[in-house]
Amino acid sequence: MGFKDSSRQTFLQELYNRAEGDFKVQISMYDIGAYLGLGKDEAAALGQDLFIEGLAEMITLSGGMGITQKGLEAVGINITSKNESQYFSLGSDPVIDDQGKKAVHELLNKIRSGLDSKTFSFDLIEEIVIDLKTIEVQMLSPKPKTLIIRETFKFINQNIKGLAPQDLKLELQTIIS
Repeated sequence: MGFKDSSRQTFLQELYNRAEGDFKVQISMYDIGAYLGLGKDEAAALGQDLFIEGLAEMITLSGGMGITQKGLEAVGINITSKNESQYFSLGSDPVIDDQGKKAVHELLNKIRSGLDSKTFSFDLIEEIVIDLKTIEVQMLSPKPKTLIIRETFKFINQNIKGLAPQDLKLELQTIIS
């Protein structure tokens, strides 16, 4: 059974979104299919096609699958090793240095712009805005405290999980690591 490239791409993108880019996470091809309005047979056939192409990996016989490196590339994600990460990590220094200050300001702007394009409840937006303000106030200090900023980013990360673009989630996860 052949599928249009758009169906294949949509299925693969949904696999990626649900796994949040994690190779170890298994997602049911049937759940993805149901979400996309496909029957079990259609979902199984599409999942098998992705497996045959090397874009997904069958993890369980009951339909659990994961995304592969090739699958990530097919959805436009290029994972780099920890040493080559394109994102900044706050590290363990008690005070944020100049490079960290720049990275924090850039991430704050990305989060703000991400709030405009997503559907968030008023209460959630309010909480995120207050967290952003907390970081901005801390950044006014001549010695911004890494611990305060990291913990606040952790709360923001929890609040936008599942609602933010994957690259923003990766950047948040990296900065707090």
